[in-house]
Amino acid sequence: MPYLKLIEKELKIVAEPIFTDDAKFFDIFEKINNAANAMKGRLGDMTGINICIHVASSFVMLGAHIEQYHKVVKDIKEQFKGVDPTVIITSAALYYLFKKIEHVIKEEDAEELKSRYLDHVEAKINATGKQMGEEKRQRIISEFESFQDQLHYIYTRFDLMNWMIGESYMEKLNIVKTVNRK
Repeated sequence: MPYLKLIEKELKIVAEPIFTDDAKFFDIFEKINNAANAMKGRLGDMTGINICIHVASSFVMLGAHIEQYHKVVKDIKEQFKGVDPTVIITSAALYYLFKKIEHVIKEEDAEELKSRYLDHVEAKINATGKQMGEEKRQRIISEFESFQDQLHYIYTRFDLMNWMIGESYMEKLNIVKTVNRK
């Protein structure tokens, strides 16, 4: 069994609440979108990578049961001698998150998902006592519609860095580069 599957089994328990709760899902969606914008903008790759690493580590640490986390770390230490297990966990979690978000976007009705995202953003704005104007609404729609391109961009940036773990570990984890995924 590819090692990513073993990690995915542990992450699936953590991920389920994220992908069934719009607020949590869209918060991750927004952070990944911000990471892509940072990578494309003057802040560059390092800021975008930092955002992605923060998302992945929060995802793992806030949702993991400590026993599961220790089991995964122990397994990684055995399977990946001489490598910091947190780097492996972070890269695997990030790849898993990206794949899962990509799957949700492809499988769900696009108009329904876009409508729920607009509702989510509007609720956040309304909570501050403000209202979302038409210009902001159009910008949010545009961001949502370009998200798959943003996600693809981040994939390619991480591909160029071999997902921060090198090609041999990518192979062991079954992390497939973007050009090979289509």
